[in-house]
Formats: sequence, structure tokens, C-alpha cells
Amino acid sequence: MRLGGAGSGLIHLGFGIGAVLAVLHARGGGGADGPENGAAMALSLPGGDWLLYLGAAAAAGAGIQQFRKAWTLKFLRHFKPETRDRPWIAWLGRVGYSARGAVFLIVGWLLVRAAQTHSAGVAGGIDDALGSLPRTVQLAVAAGVMVFGLFSLTEALYRRIPAARR
Repeated sequence: MRLGGAGSGLIHLGFGIGAVLAVLHARGGGGADGPENGAAMALSLPGGDWLLYLGAAAAAGAGIQQFRKAWTLKFLRHFKPETRDRPWIAWLGRVGYSARGAVFLIVGWLLVRAAQTHSAGVAGGIDDALGSLPRTVQLAVAAGVMVFGLFSLTEALYRRIPAARR
């Protein structure tokens, strides 16, 4: 569990750093291996636009769930009792889960736009998702993803791991 949390933390930290650099350097987005390739495949199928709407609904649902976690602080139940009352842990989780929620909602919106316009290029990748926002919001979301990485590393360190049953 700790290794998984540490791995997630490093991955999210890397994504966040990459997103911040993309915003600061206005790097181009996507690529042939990104989500737009999957959107193109979906649009080539009969009823493909409905598949994109289904994907958008799933992304929006995941985004709402991330915001719910940020609001309720239920993620704290995974921490050792002696660390649950540390406000900085709660704030790392709140900011990180909120940033993830924003990314999922943006991806959902891009999938809706791709379905409406029948254009897979609209789906884009994370750079395109961030690029659809004002620059200050882009930086905030990218920094939030970095914060989620730090939260995941903190969770890996302080997570309560139940004893194995025999």
C-alpha cells in the first residue's frame, strides 16, 4: 500500500510539474497517442458520439467524486489516528482532490465538445484541457495536481495499514 501511494505521488508530482511547465512555456498539446486518438476511434463507430457522451459522463462523475472527497475529508480515515488532526494533511488532500476533480470535469467537457462537433481533435490531452482555461486557472490546476502528488506521498508515509488476517 505504501509503495502504491508513493508511486501515485511521484506520478502526480511529475504530471503536475509537466503541466506547470506546459503552461509556463505554452507547449503544444496532445499527440497521436493521446485521448484524441481514442475519440477518433469512437467517432468512427456507429453511435460513436454516444460513446463519447458516455465517456464524458464517466469523467464528470469521477470529477464530482473527487470534489466530494475534498469536501467531506473522508480520505483522512485512511491515516493513522495520531496524524488525522494535522491541518496541513487535510489541506493537501483538499487542494489535491479538488485539482483532480477539475481535470476530470474539463476532460468530460472536452469529450462533450468532441461528440457535438464530431471532431476528435477537440478531445485533446491534458495540455489541451489546461489550454482551454485562463492562464491563472491553468497554473492553479497544475499546481493542485502537484499538491495531490505531495498528498499521495504523505499518505504513503502516514497511512494506517490494517494487520493481515490469518
